[in-house]
Amino acid sequence: MDKQGEAAVLTFTVTNTGDAAGAEVAQVYVHDVESSEVRPLRELKGFEKVYLEAGSSTQVSVVLPQEAFQFYSEKQSGWVLEPGAFQLQVGSSSRDTRLTADLDW
Repeated sequence: MDKQGEAAVLTFTVTNTGDAAGAEVAQVYVHDVESSEVRPLRELKGFEKVYLEAGSSTQVSVVLPQEAFQFYSEKQSGWVLEPGAFQLQVGSSSRDTRLTADLDW
């Protein structure tokens, strides 16, 4: 994972371990570890669909712009980006996350 200016780039490998060609939608979720307001445990902020032959792998990159780390605050009547710790989670669904990475924004 790289932070490039006002975006985070998450790069990971997806492997088809099956016997047939198929597709996977790799989903990237953001969790604000230190939010001052209540936020969901996981917020879907990016995804990439990949097609793979049986037994093959590919590298996937998902760019998360600064807006992916913001939330709408009713208290402040606007979008807020709080600095601090975030956890990025990658999986095939919100209930099946297989990779995690930490990021300080």
